[in-house]
Amino acid sequence: MTIDALLLILIVSATAVLFVDPFATSSTPADDELFFPPLADSSDISYFFGNYDLDGLHWALTNIFARSARNPNVSKELPQELVARGGGVTYTSEYKLKHDLAQAQYLLKYFKSKDPERAVYFESKVIPIYEKVLANIPPLDKLEKTKGLYAFTKEDYSLGIADVYNKGLFMTTADELDPNWRQHELLNEQLDFDA
Repeated sequence: MTIDALLLILIVSATAVLFVDPFATSSTPADDELFFPPLADSSDISYFFGNYDLDGLHWALTNIFARSARNPNVSKELPQELVARGGGVTYTSEYKLKHDLAQAQYLLKYFKSKDPERAVYFESKVIPIYEKVLANIPPLDKLEKTKGLYAFTKEDYSLGIADVYNKGLFMTTADELDPNWRQHELLNEQLDFDA
């Protein structure tokens, strides 16, 4: 995996990115004392890139995720703006659940040899939940009013969908993927911006 792909994954997977300048005050508060807005915009990313501060961007994304409802260790509601765009645990689509199921199945295979305990979690909990909820989704023509969106039911919640849907069930670091990632160019030298 190239650094381009890692950076793209880092940015795309961070639905909520922030701008925090911890040095703007006379003292640097601990991370848990800083204000981390639940959402930010492209200018926040531009700040870090403009200062060639990949470490700062990583710090910001890590801290916002640590406080995010997508972190399975945090019981917190997503901001309404994200829920309205389908980011919560209120509704989904068949193709999104199929995609999540495919990811869970891939991780099951990945963990079988590397982390058997985590493989058991995906095999016994995550995958069965997705399969059962997928079976509850009616055919697309029955979802015309909602344009294909499926609102989770009480049964889906009792199956545990809120514990796994839109949650970061597996996170890794750039160091784990490529210990030498900092020695690579940030952008691919062959990238054709004019294409």
